[in-house]
Amino acid sequence: TWRGVKTEKSTSDMWNYQEIIHTLKPSVILEFGSRFGGSVLYFADVMKAVHRKGTPYRILTVDVDKSHIDPQVFEEPHVQVVTAPSASATAAAQLAAARAA
Repeated sequence: TWRGVKTEKSTSDMWNYQEIIHTLKPSVILEFGSRFGGSVLYFADVMKAVHRKGTPYRILTVDVDKSHIDPQVFEEPHVQVVTAPSASATAAAQLAAARAA
């Protein structure tokens, strides 16, 4: 869990993600398969630490059903939830629009 929210990712994967994020300092993270939202909250916290000097960043998370996602995710100012199948034209259009913004 992260912040009390279940995540489907392994501890070692989470460690590797933070190493990659710290090294690359991306401005955008795309996550496919939000499920409960624990991992997107983790990404939000890691990105906040990496971009603490005010560099803008966003996290886009895609899932077909947002009803399972913890309310904390929707309160994160840098997180956008896209509700659509990940391979759909709807998801592609929403991700392209968010990336361009």
